[in-house]
Amino acid sequence: MEWHYLENQFDNATVGSYRLMLTVTNDHYAKLLAQQADPDILILLNRTTPVHDLYLQRYSNWKSEQAFYKGATQTVDAMLDSLSATLARQWDTNIMVQYDKGTVEHTTLLPSGREPLQQGTKDERIAAVKTLGDSLGSYAPLAALKGTVDGFYTTIKAARDAQQAREQTSAQASTDLEAARKDIAVMMYRNLGSLMDKFGLTPDTIFNYFEVSLLQQHASKPPIEEEYSGTVEPLSTVNILQGMAANATIIITNTGTVPLTFCESTDANLACGVDGLTLAPGAVIEGKASDFSNPTSSFFNVTNTDPAIAGSYNMEVITPA
Repeated sequence: MEWHYLENQFDNATVGSYRLMLTVTNDHYAKLLAQQADPDILILLNRTTPVHDLYLQRYSNWKSEQAFYKGATQTVDAMLDSLSATLARQWDTNIMVQYDKGTVEHTTLLPSGREPLQQGTKDERIAAVKTLGDSLGSYAPLAALKGTVDGFYTTIKAARDAQQAREQTSAQASTDLEAARKDIAVMMYRNLGSLMDKFGLTPDTIFNYFEVSLLQQHASKPPIEEEYSGTVEPLSTVNILQGMAANATIIITNTGTVPLTFCESTDANLACGVDGLTLAPGAVIEGKASDFSNPTSSFFNVTNTDPAIAGSYNMEVITPA
């Protein structure tokens, strides 16, 4: 029979939820920080800080890599949509101007019609574009079309390569974050043991260092989780959403390379000013919607003041069920 004290509840409760671990470690770290005047607690704080900071860093990197991968995937999908909806038809039509359907030439160029360009996996369809371009080289009257097809292949192949590279870096970021999650879970488990030793006669004091309800979320009705991400062009403002429950938790990550300012506003187009929350590239912050004066009806905007470089962000809104 398993003795539950030998189970790491910080690990068990956060398996599959990097977001929950972010909240748990932020809460524990803040409580250690508040009590650091106690020499025993300062020891725990000092050993926890690097592990906690690494988790935040890897969480931000994971969010950033997810955003890049999502963007790269959208680029490839948009090009394939264009191939299916427009380009395949246009290319077939251009071929038929010279070689009508049913001729040997048309059959040689498109032996299965437009289907290979419009159906199949991403890589199969991209390969079909290359095959068509190569075949067009044997027909001088279609030299201009060959240039168009070859150009499209070069562009979509580069986009696909970039997407697959981002897929690998995104997977590695997830692997790194999982290792950091386990490390901070072990650290908090160790801290729990130290606190049990320190407060053996007054165990209720340990509640001052952990938010137990967070660890029990898996046993209750899960919260409603919403996620928003996007880009902000230079010298522009984007409205992320309007209205949040006052008791919602918000997690904002600057996934780009320039500072961004976030704020509550009465207008979806109003730029955030100096009183807004400015996040440096790679920074992640967690708070409550109630930190803002009127979260239930206000617009929540993000502003990029850089004159040349676009920014990007990710915002999670977690509302108790």
